[in-house]
This record gives sequence, C-alpha cells and structure tokens, in this order.
Amino acid sequence: MAEIIRGSVIIIAEIHWHYAWQVHHEVAAGLGALGYDVHFISTWPRRWWPGWQKTRKYLSSRAGRQTYHEGTYSQSVPVGVTLIPPNGIPEHRPLERWFNRHVVVPRLIKRLQSYGLKRPLTVINYVPLNYALAIQRALCPDVSMYYCVSDWENVVHTRAIQVYERELIRMSDITLANAPFLTHHLSELGAQPVFRPEGKNYEMYEPVRRAVPPPRERPLCAYFGNIGMNTDDDLLVRVSQRYPLRIIGSFNTPVEGLSAETELIPPVPHKELPELLADVDVLILPYDANAPHMRGVFPAKTFECLAMGKPIVMIGLQYFEDFADVMYICNSADEFLDMIAVAAQENDPALRERRLQRARENTDKAMIAFFDQTIQEIAAHKLGKATADYPAFCSLPKNVRS
Repeated sequence: MAEIIRGSVIIIAEIHWHYAWQVHHEVAAGLGALGYDVHFISTWPRRWWPGWQKTRKYLSSRAGRQTYHEGTYSQSVPVGVTLIPPNGIPEHRPLERWFNRHVVVPRLIKRLQSYGLKRPLTVINYVPLNYALAIQRALCPDVSMYYCVSDWENVVHTRAIQVYERELIRMSDITLANAPFLTHHLSELGAQPVFRPEGKNYEMYEPVRRAVPPPRERPLCAYFGNIGMNTDDDLLVRVSQRYPLRIIGSFNTPVEGLSAETELIPPVPHKELPELLADVDVLILPYDANAPHMRGVFPAKTFECLAMGKPIVMIGLQYFEDFADVMYICNSADEFLDMIAVAAQENDPALRERRLQRARENTDKAMIAFFDQTIQEIAAHKLGKATADYPAFCSLPKNVRS
C-alpha cells in the first residue's frame, strides 16, 4: 500500500487563534496532529476604528509579527500549526480591496512560500471576502474547501463589506456548512453543500461525567463562551437573580444587573473547562432569537454540553428540533427559568445516555477523519495519482493573479 503523504493546509479563518475555542481551532489542531503542515491565517480587520484597546493590540501584534491581536488570553498552539498574524486593512471601498489584493496579499504569499509548503496543498477557507479569495487564487491549491459557519448577510461588522460567496463556491472543490440554515442557504446559491457540524473532544469531559455535584437547595447553572453577540443578556440577568450562576468567558458588551453571587470567571484555556464545569447542575444556552444572524448559528459548545451528560436548557436557536430528545428546548424566558428547576430534578439514565451517544457520534476525531479522507480523495482525483507519488515540494506562483 502506498504511503499517504499529508501536505500543507492553509486555513483562512474567520476568527483569531487567541479567541474562544471554535471549529477553526478543532480543524487546525486535528489536522496538525495527523501530520499535516497547518498554517492558520487569522482574520483581517473589518472596521477602521474598533476602539483604542483593539487598535493598540493590533498595532502591537503587527509590530512584533505576533498573533495576540483579538484574544483576551493565549490559546496554546499545538504541534504542526503555524500562526499567521492579522494583515491588511478593512475592505469597505474598491481602493481598499485593491490595496489588499495587490499589495498585502503578495507579501503574505511570499511569507507562506518561505515555509516550504508541501503537496497536496489544501486551502480551507471560511471567509468569502476579497482578501481571502485573493489568497486562495494566489496559492493555486490542489484541494480547496469553503467551510461556511456564518450567515454572511448578517455577520456583525461585515455588513459594509462586499461578500463574494458565490465566487468562493465556484472556486471550491467542496462546500461545507455547520448549520442546517447555512446548508439550505448554500444550496440556494447553487452549491451542493455537505452538512458538517463541529465535533468535540469526548474524552476530555470524562472527569465531568464521573463527577457528582453536591446537594443544593437551588441548582448551580453555568454558561461558558462569549457573552454579548449571541446571548440574551437580559435572560442571563434573570437567571442570576433566581439561581446560582457561573459564567466562564469574556463580555463583548457590558451586562448590568447580574446578582452579586454570580461567579464570573475570565476566559480560560479550553482544556481547563472540565474542571470548572464538573460541579455544575444545569448547563444553559440562553441565546437571543431576535438577532438576525442567529438563524445560521450552530454553537460550537453543543456537543461539548452533550458530552458532559448534564441537563441542558436552551432557547433562541433555530433548526434544533432534532435535539428535543436530549435538551430542554424553551420558547419563552419564563419557560426557560422554570425549566431549569425541572431539569435539575432529572433522574433519567436513559436520557443521559442519549446525550452521551449523540456526543460520541459527533467527536472531533470523526470530524478530522472526514477532513483527512476528503483531502486525500479530492487530491487523488484531481491529480490522477496516489498522494504518495506527489513531490514533497510545491512551487507556488510568484505573483497574485488578478
């Protein structure tokens, strides 16, 4: 049997590495662990003035060619992954798009060339914006994927920027979506998308599954992740006033009115989450159903919550009917508050096992195996030979094609 050669993978990400752990991180870390040479390109600025703090971080990161631009803490970088710091300028006008395409992107390509990229060369592109398409064109990849994880018509800070989703679909060998609405949306644009939700590390939450929370008069609730863009903050406040609440994550916008006993924990490295969630009684997912972009949201934490086996109370997510047998899905804030008390009294081993089974069916290992197999199959089909016969070096074009 021919040896499988895993080449370089360029991930054009929608987020920064030093951010809440998302599908971008899972894919990069997983492919790196398999032996791929992964290069993670952090998202480029979308606003000219994001505020003093973010501007200072951006200028500091660029001066030192570092990646600590957006994050509030440092995510560990696994073996096999190289971070590429944010580049370019916001693309609100034709001149700005021209500048990124003809000035910034060629310099970025030279930097990527210096790493000695190997074939088969794969691009996984999350971003249907001008600069991302220019990078993909310049790289001339053997395998190209568009992984859609956002409703780009309603993405915050992108509404003033021209989106090239149809063009990215045409440039891609395969189109993926992580949410049912996005799958339907891509179909309407002429794609034949594959529904590929994010898988999570099932083994990491074994300590949570073994833990037995102490008896309490009122159940301890927990929410982990970013607060402000997707969450119903008023509902979070009401939860805190009725139940003990632990929030793990960063606040994108101030939330006033949280009870004094609310436990606020800043963002932590992903691997530390199990320890902070082991003694929790009920996991809550209080999302804002009125936010336009929420129709395309499939939370990264969905299968993490299921992997813990704990009761989950959710509101505000569309197309989640398939989870009604493993979550308590609510239609109003009052129902949400009452359902927490009901969920805390749960004593149903069969229900817990259904949650765990759903998590086992959607692991990070299964997701990475899908990406690995897809890359190998597309590369072999396009190049007409086994990947073991590929040269170990890819000579990239010197200039960006217009």
